[in-house]
Amino acid sequence: MDAKMKRFLSLALMIVLMLSLALTSCGRKQVKDIQITSGFKYEYELNETPDFSGVKATIVYNDGTTKEVNADELTFGALDTSTSGKKDLEISYGSFTTSVEVNVKSKSIVGDNKELVSIKYVSGIPENVYVGDEISFNSIVIIATYSDGSEETKTASNTAVKHNGADISTATAGEKTLTITFMGKSCSYVFNVQEIVVVGLAVTQANLNVIEGTEFDPTDMKVDKIFNNGERINVSLDELTITQNGNIVTVAYGNVSTTLTLNVEDATVTTLTLNTASFTNKILVGDSVNTSTISITGTLNNGLSENVPHTDVTFSSVDTSAPGTYTITVSYNADTTITASVDVTVLGIKSITIDASTIATFFPAGTAFDHSGLKVNVTASDDSVLLGKGIADGVSVDVSNLNTDAIGQYNITASYRGVTSAQQTITVHDPDLSYVILDVDLPMSLSSWETKRGGATFKVHDNPYVVGDDNPYIFKLTLTVLDGNGNLNEAFDSYKSYFEVWQNGAELTEAQYTEYVEAIDPANNSIDFTTAAIGQTFTIKTRPADGISDADAENMTREHTVKIVDGLNIYEAWELNYLTNYNDFDLANEIDGDGGETRTVVQIVLDFLKNNKGVALDAPKSLAGIVLHNDMDVKKSDLPSEFFHSSGDFYDYLTVFPHATDKNNPTFTFYGNYYTVLSYDLPNVVGKDVANNDDSVSSAQLFRFSCAELNDTNFRVEDYKTRLENVAFRDNNPNKNNEATANRDMLGIIAMKVQFQQIEVENINITAYYIGFFLDNDYTVATVNNSIFYNGYQNLIYSYNKNPLGEDDAAPAANHVPITLNITNSSVTKCGGPVILNQTENPGYARHSKSGAQVTIDDKTEIWTWVTGQEAWFKAIGAQPIATQLAGLGLLLAEGGMPKTFVSTTGENGLTGESGEYFMNMVMVNIVSGTDIQTVLTFADDLDGKLTVGEKTYLDMNDTVTLPDGVHGYGSANVATQFGTQAAAGKEPVIINTYTDGTLVIDKVNQTATPAGSTEAEMYQNMQKLADGDMVAIYYGCFGFVFGYQPFNGATSNQ
Repeated sequence: MDAKMKRFLSLALMIVLMLSLALTSCGRKQVKDIQITSGFKYEYELNETPDFSGVKATIVYNDGTTKEVNADELTFGALDTSTSGKKDLEISYGSFTTSVEVNVKSKSIVGDNKELVSIKYVSGIPENVYVGDEISFNSIVIIATYSDGSEETKTASNTAVKHNGADISTATAGEKTLTITFMGKSCSYVFNVQEIVVVGLAVTQANLNVIEGTEFDPTDMKVDKIFNNGERINVSLDELTITQNGNIVTVAYGNVSTTLTLNVEDATVTTLTLNTASFTNKILVGDSVNTSTISITGTLNNGLSENVPHTDVTFSSVDTSAPGTYTITVSYNADTTITASVDVTVLGIKSITIDASTIATFFPAGTAFDHSGLKVNVTASDDSVLLGKGIADGVSVDVSNLNTDAIGQYNITASYRGVTSAQQTITVHDPDLSYVILDVDLPMSLSSWETKRGGATFKVHDNPYVVGDDNPYIFKLTLTVLDGNGNLNEAFDSYKSYFEVWQNGAELTEAQYTEYVEAIDPANNSIDFTTAAIGQTFTIKTRPADGISDADAENMTREHTVKIVDGLNIYEAWELNYLTNYNDFDLANEIDGDGGETRTVVQIVLDFLKNNKGVALDAPKSLAGIVLHNDMDVKKSDLPSEFFHSSGDFYDYLTVFPHATDKNNPTFTFYGNYYTVLSYDLPNVVGKDVANNDDSVSSAQLFRFSCAELNDTNFRVEDYKTRLENVAFRDNNPNKNNEATANRDMLGIIAMKVQFQQIEVENINITAYYIGFFLDNDYTVATVNNSIFYNGYQNLIYSYNKNPLGEDDAAPAANHVPITLNITNSSVTKCGGPVILNQTENPGYARHSKSGAQVTIDDKTEIWTWVTGQEAWFKAIGAQPIATQLAGLGLLLAEGGMPKTFVSTTGENGLTGESGEYFMNMVMVNIVSGTDIQTVLTFADDLDGKLTVGEKTYLDMNDTVTLPDGVHGYGSANVATQFGTQAAAGKEPVIINTYTDGTLVIDKVNQTATPAGSTEAEMYQNMQKLADGDMVAIYYGCFGFVFGYQPFNGATSNQ
């Protein structure tokens, strides 16, 4: 028999057994009879109370079985004993009832002739009953009186004597009534249950001996409370109230008390304690000991203490003529048994110093020097310092070297007890000046420049310091001076400068000064260069013009080498407003609801400069460049208040500092001089539900560099250029790998947007911005070299194109240039989305095949980021599910035999995500909506000689390109042709391509994966090619992704 049949038979057997049990339950047994077996009383006296408690019976069932039961399992009917005769008593068990005959006698007859007449209580209840006492009611004694006059004693132990003792409780006080019955007669006895109360106290143990001034100590005292029933119980001390009046102690408990009489002894001094806090325990040789500052405390034998006057003690004497440590003994009333002692150290003199605060160390020439208040501090032989020894203490002063009529510095000497090591410098200054210069140094800003250009913030560290020619260059030294009070002042801020300008090892000639230097302003510590100086390199030498001697001139001179450029020198953050020269934002329209603003952005900035900074301009400055000479920490106070919504946040789409090149100024350069523009303290953009923000993310930026000539028919990108060099931009919006914080962080400002011209970025740093570098629309050609973009919240580079001129292939612009980005020798690493995001829209226009972006990255550029798909960018565009699917796809391909994977359980520097999260090195994403839009991504040769992706990597939504050379957009005709109507309905396949002929097409509808090739061997070879190089392209829906199999060039972190 097979196993299946065995299981079937076992199941059948179980069903039969269950049916059998069910049928058996239909014939249930029933009670047939109740048979009394013992404990039942069939005859009662008249008025006797029935008692069935001892009854036992046998229950007989209809099936012949029996069951023994007690009285508590039976139910008894009512039995009336008030009348005599035979009566039926019903007895029930469950639903079955039967009856038993019981006889009630007619009279209380004893024997044949006498009848019980009465009963009387005699004894058995104690005379005094207290609450809680137990009473033995079986000891009750009664006297029964009969009709013939005879009496008989009965006890409750006689079963015929009944009583209600079981119902009497002694738990409460009060009168209780005992009722007794015998042979139909009854009597009662009333007794009282008394409350137990305390009636007295007894002290069984106590120490009654005390010392004067102390109180009775009840710690060891023992007390009993005495009750009215004679019981005694010990009372804890916390239950007692103890009071003392003189030598009488009263002990009370509730309303009872007792008293004790104390034996009081006199108090005496037993020990002395010295308070030496004010005592000078170190003195110089020859000084006297001052014991008057010692206070004395006597401890009494009662534990108390009292001040002891010096008249009650004696001090032993000390010889201070020689160094050493000596003991002073204090005796109480000449009693050598009660003493205390203190040590005093006699010190030799090691050295002395003059306390400069006690004399004038800085005073004008021609005035007398007063040293009468001079004090010295003495260093003793143990290196401790004794302060404030003056002329009255024996200090002598030698001022013979001091010439109060000649400017200079002199030393005076002080002596004390033969020690002459103390000297003090006295400065005699020019009476016409209130200071003396001690030292000079380069400005703090230049010290910062030296530090920053040599640090990790920049890739190139040896570019020259540049100075603009548009306005004076302030070169103000940091001075260390003694002010008019003789105090050291390291931040002295008001002096006149002396300048020299040198070139090629020689100071400029008079003619060269005329050619290159427009003005020197000693009072304002500045030098202004002419236009002719542009391109020249000079060494500026400067020193204070006053406050130093001719002999110090060379030592006080500092120099600084600079290169002159065409630009405006700026020193404070508010001066960045000079950049604003065009209206890129309709602020008047946006803030109309906040107060009816009608001015343009340019006019608002001009009014701000005039009203807040005292700079009156009729129009924006005509700038060829700006030059930073300090870190620029931009705060709200540096900007017009109109830039902020009433909540304090920025308006969306606002540019804080917009600048545009034009025909008059076709080039512009931002010279950073290795300084940093910080925007830490600037607010985020106003939220979607508050003002003009329409999509809950930020579209505002700190800088926008544009060109005002885009709509000119002769416009050419190559005619206009903005350059940024040697400058860092720093915000406080780093990647957090946490989409939960995106709601606020996605409102951070963008570092800069660039558009409609050539953009040269050389040796800059953009760190911790919402978005770092934003290329805005066609006609934008950007070159990034030797630069660092790091730790962005969303993307480090964002390329966005919306075909601003509405061009199409039927009428393209003659000089059209797509967004073009070239990155060389740079580091672009770590952000919360793809490193580079290309987003292209071409709505409402015919085909425009030139739209899109071209991105080229060389082999010296480090580019990577590790993301999980839960960061802010993925949430903002609803791409979290796609990221999860891509991670799953990477794991699936690895399982399917792909030699490399772009998915890892750990990210940058071993970072581990939440459980179930995977990290992907997402280098670039292309997002397209519209028709025929092409993005070209080119990587140069990698270090291993292979192309990382390919010579031409098309992230291409073009419906004319034949697969696998591109990916197709929503509803594209070519996809429908190759993959059927499902693709045309938006169910396009997933295409994976490395552009070394490695291609895999995944049909989501039919759930098939097809590597390129006509034979199985070719397909296998093609799958291996998917792992060629360092990167792989995946096309999915309207997205094109580029993933790195490993950090580009093997890097794992920023510099």
